[in-house]
Amino acid sequence: MALSAAETNPLEIPEIRMMVGQYLNRPDLAQCLRVCKSCLSENSASTQTLQNLSSLVLVGVKIELEDSANFWDQCTRLELLSITFTRIAQLPDSSLTFGRFSRLVLVMNPMQRPIEQHLVWMVRCPNLNSLSWRDGIASRTSMHAFANHQASGACPNLCELDLSLLYPPDTQLCQIIKGMRQVKTLTIDECRFGPLSFAALRPHFSEKLDIDANSTTSQMVPEVLASCSHLEWFFMRRVMSQDIIQGRPWVCTHSMTFLQLNIIIPPGQDVDHHQRQVLERIALLTNLENFFLDHKFNIEGGTLLGLQLGKGLELLTTLKRIRQFALLNHTQQFTEHKVEWMIDNWTSLRFVQGLSQENRATLEAAGIGLL
Repeated sequence: MALSAAETNPLEIPEIRMMVGQYLNRPDLAQCLRVCKSCLSENSASTQTLQNLSSLVLVGVKIELEDSANFWDQCTRLELLSITFTRIAQLPDSSLTFGRFSRLVLVMNPMQRPIEQHLVWMVRCPNLNSLSWRDGIASRTSMHAFANHQASGACPNLCELDLSLLYPPDTQLCQIIKGMRQVKTLTIDECRFGPLSFAALRPHFSEKLDIDANSTTSQMVPEVLASCSHLEWFFMRRVMSQDIIQGRPWVCTHSMTFLQLNIIIPPGQDVDHHQRQVLERIALLTNLENFFLDHKFNIEGGTLLGLQLGKGLELLTTLKRIRQFALLNHTQQFTEHKVEWMIDNWTSLRFVQGLSQENRATLEAAGIGLL
């Protein structure tokens, strides 16, 4: 398999890049690497082909002891390294530094080493600005060490941080955030900000900031939406309707492009009134391109937000840029009138998820795919 430099290289496509190792053998990969010089995913790594790369993605790779030293030596030339489900027999020699690294991704105990040992060579990446470190077995000791590492200023340029599955406690997350001069992206999936870490994040609200909002409590939502003027992406698994309705005006109405919410109307509230007020707020997001309503979580006696004409849906005529709409964890048959309303008013709509098969013909006739 040989590719012309003038042709589109499949390794430039992220989905293929992540799966290419399942379909290409080592000689094929070597041919691709001579052209692509970007990212690689393979089941058996050949360290001889790394010298011209600036970025490397390893998924399910095993690097033996005799190849480890050469592998790490070649990595000193990289700007991006992503290691997922990968076994590397030996850590890098203490004499090596990785001054060109700007982005590092470590997923699910990469290198099959105790997680504390990751820090041993992470501190040798002084120009790192993006770190995605996702591992479900990190101890509190590990997080304490990483928090101290951040507080020492070892990575002064770090501004994008993903600590999914690491569950840092509030005090350590606060220390980590304070060690970041700028925060552009912060993702701590399945973990919640406490008062200390949320306070440490406040000085960054005016920056171009994306927060995994699932990490916030529902009571923090009004402040985030009223303070983060460059917020583009907002995701919240459980948010009470009053926390959408209440508070100061949102300042992210022109910046937000992605919204996924599981909105719960508490028992004892006027459901129709709350639904309309919530949708009035959402209608302000005029640049929204992805709108997902999740129906996974509820509370006893609560009501999940619905979309009904005459009860607030008609307010969303302002959302002219929506390309994807989804009802998650719930399948619903919309009336023909409601489907036609979506087609007429959401003129950029291309994909819909969560509607029943009975709605397929109407959607497809308008060029809209039902997922």
